[in-house]
Amino acid sequence: MAHILTNICLPLLQGVSMTILPKRGLKKLESGEWQAMDSDPQFNLKSPLLKVMSGWISLRVEIDSSSVLTPKLYVDFGDGYSESEVVHMTQIDEMVYQTDFVLPTFPKKIRFDPTEEPVVFSVSKFHIKVHNETLHTLHQIASIMKYDSKRDEDTLRILKKSYPIYKKHGFFGMLERLEKEYKKLHPHRLQRSTANHIIYLNWIKENERNHKDSFDVDMPKKTPLISVVMTTYNTPEIYLEKAINSVIGQIYPYWELCIADDASQNKQTTDLLKKYEKKYSNIHVIYREVNGNISLASNSALSLASGDYVALMDHDDVLVSNALLEVARTMDANPVAKFIYTDEDKIDDKDKRYDPHFKSDWNPDMFLSQNYISHLSVIDK
Repeated sequence: MAHILTNICLPLLQGVSMTILPKRGLKKLESGEWQAMDSDPQFNLKSPLLKVMSGWISLRVEIDSSSVLTPKLYVDFGDGYSESEVVHMTQIDEMVYQTDFVLPTFPKKIRFDPTEEPVVFSVSKFHIKVHNETLHTLHQIASIMKYDSKRDEDTLRILKKSYPIYKKHGFFGMLERLEKEYKKLHPHRLQRSTANHIIYLNWIKENERNHKDSFDVDMPKKTPLISVVMTTYNTPEIYLEKAINSVIGQIYPYWELCIADDASQNKQTTDLLKKYEKKYSNIHVIYREVNGNISLASNSALSLASGDYVALMDHDDVLVSNALLEVARTMDANPVAKFIYTDEDKIDDKDKRYDPHFKSDWNPDMFLSQNYISHLSVIDK
């Protein structure tokens, strides 16, 4: 059965060569090589398949250079390029880079960034294949079954394991589990490198709700004052405004925002802080005359805090509307807790969320080896 499936699940197309067109930061040398002029050289990719590609995409390129390269792709689905749509390429041979990723819909444009350094390089054999998602999934299952049969294990093992995962975590959860199994056999082939972004967007839809539209928001029995501490230094207005507004928009009303401006030279930053300070009585700002960097500035902000708990927040962070509410509920349910930390993700300039960090339970060994806590962190004062 596994052998039959493997033969059936060949790529639907044999693939075509891609043409690269220099977009910026590149110079063609007499030798035929390319000179990257800065840290952001860019090619546009051109192919007759480009506007009809969707599903699984397998892309391979040969790049010759004496320098270390970090090639990646950016996909534009109509809203411009975004860091949340970046696809990193893996070096699988001396000059060969490959990536396999999912296009959930037809792309408008694809950009190829070969390096982040001003180096000399040459590009050849830029090849792309389009695969069918269903056949690819069957191919993964067949490969695992074939591998199990060679080890005299139950060839139906992956099917027996997949169904309970599907019932508990849904289709995307099953795909993630299948991907992990397949990756053990073929670490450089057909990996869902952008599927995680799609899965996370679906996770948000399924697990988060708009608490602002809910009339049954239960406040905890105890409602301590939470002092949100932030430092600023020449923060771009757009980021600072989003950060402060996300605190103002909290469902949990028992908070104060304590900001220390670390001698910003940008008048827009201080003007914005003064505007908020004047409008909201629970926003307090101290303006440092001398730049003291993050430690001294944080201490200045802490000097303003009068709450029972202190929440640490960066000037470009954004809190979801129920962040402090969930923290307060956790405090209420765990009155002896002295330190609370939350999951986090990233957000791009188009307010698209990506790259979630679902943190583990308290892990002292991990804590001593890396800062897995980060934000949002709330400490008993």
